[in-house]
Amino acid sequence: MDKEATAIGIDVGKHKLDVALIIEGKIRSKSVMNSSAGYQELTTWMASKMSS
Repeated sequence: MDKEATAIGIDVGKHKLDVALIIEGKIRSKSVMNSSAGYQELTTWMASKMSS
């Protein structure tokens, strides 16, 4: 069963993205580079946190 995020926040900077997810009442956070490689890393991370 997939999980549902209550909130997603992304702070966009020139060099990095700081991301926070609230899933089932727990905060998950990650920083990635603001680049194509960082976007791919972020997509993979978010998918892993949203799936069971």
